[in-house]
Order: sequence, then structure tokens, then C-alpha cells
Amino acid sequence: MIKLADILKEISLEEKIVKVPQEVIAKGKEAFNYIDSNLEKLKSKAGDNYDAPYVDPKFKDYFKLKDLKGNDLSVSLGMYNDPKDAGAARMDTRGTEDILLVNLAFLRDYDDFEDTIEHELVHAMDPKVRDMHIHAKISDKGTEPSSDDATMTKYAKSPWEFDAFTAPLINKLSKNLKNTGTNRKAYQQLLISIFSDIRTKGADTVLQDDKYAPLAWMFTKKEWKEENWDAAWTEFAAEIDKIRRWATKPTLYKQFLKRLGTEL
Repeated sequence: MIKLADILKEISLEEKIVKVPQEVIAKGKEAFNYIDSNLEKLKSKAGDNYDAPYVDPKFKDYFKLKDLKGNDLSVSLGMYNDPKDAGAARMDTRGTEDILLVNLAFLRDYDDFEDTIEHELVHAMDPKVRDMHIHAKISDKGTEPSSDDATMTKYAKSPWEFDAFTAPLINKLSKNLKNTGTNRKAYQQLLISIFSDIRTKGADTVLQDDKYAPLAWMFTKKEWKEENWDAAWTEFAAEIDKIRRWATKPTLYKQFLKRLGTEL
């Protein structure tokens, strides 16, 4: 097992996650409630083509924030309904307006929706997503999620997806760790241990290790109660799967640990 000292050496204050302002993320609650209450009607309006989304007038220029260069952004919220698509949402920055595209076929609960909103707004803030020269140079790293393991690894490790995945993940870990009270040190040690073991033992091994089961609650926004256990474990396993993909590239894993250390 990698020593604690070795892990701590990799953690510095030089790397930071991309932070979407909390007041911007909070606007997702109103959007979710409206969509959830009118889901079937919106599905009929949305169609199955994300290139031609339905944008309700109330969601035109809905999210207002700044990109990483300090430029003002106005992001509309559009909807489509395609159960065969690769995922729950997309960020379209190619047209005359920025549109966060929500796939109604994958609408679940608000916690999941909030993570999705944060992920896509990181893309909106990221100059790499808009720079066609950068995009062309590294486009072979993959831009679409897939059921193929190798393609999914390229997707998770691509520079723009790495930024978008680490933001909500590290924010959840940071917030939940702060809420552990007198158990904080124990949870912190478990996190350090699991991130070491992922790199040396693999994801399947750590997920089967009973000592790491309590960490499932660290990877979710859901309330820590029995009826949420299955959902929390599913989130835990999905996040561990992404982390093990980053662990196959030492420089990328080091970057993840630095970002985590900055927030914890």
C-alpha cells in the first residue's frame, strides 16, 4: 500500500477545481421542479434531437455567470427526450447561444440533476471547450461517453471532462467531510486509504472491501438514511469507476489529488 506520506506529498495548493457559483447552481432547483411537474408535456414538445432542443421562454438565458477568462456568459436551458442517447445532458457552445441540453429521458431526482447542471456549466466556463485549435489537437482523447470500456476511459480522461467531473465530485467530498464532526479524521483517513488502494489494487477490490462501505455516503448529496443506501452506493461505485480510470495516468491522478487536497 502506498504510504500516507507519499499521498500527502502529492497534495498542494496549486491546483483548483472549476467552481460554478453556488447561486447559479441553485437556480437549477426551480428548473427541476418545473420540468418534473410538467414532464410528459415537455417530452412531447422536446422531441428526440438534441440539435433542435425545446427552449421554454422561461429558460432563455437562464444561467448567468462568467467564464474562466472573466467574460460574461448567458446559458439557456434546453430540453430533448432521447432514451438512446449517451447520457443525461449536453453543453452546446457551437451555435449563436450557449444551451445546456437536458435529456428528459434520464431525469431522476434533484440531487442527480444538480450534479448534471454543475458538470455542464463547468463546460460552459471552460475556454478549452470553445477553442477549436485545442479541441482538434486533443479530440482523439474522446468526447462522448460509451459502453465500451476503452472509449469511456478516453472520455473520462479528456481534459474538458476531467475538469467537469472533478468539480461536483470534490465539492461533495468536501461538504460531506465537513459534516462528519468528530468522525472527520476517520473519514479523511479512509479517503486517503481508498485513493491509494485504487491505484494499486483497482476499483473492484476496494468496492468489495467492507471497511470502505461507509464512504458511500461521502460521494452523494442524499440524506444519510437507510432508504437512500442503494442510490448512495450506485453513486459511490460510479465515482470510483471514474477515479480508477484517472489512476491509470499518473500525472492526471496527481492532478486529481492536488485538487482534492486544495478543497479538503
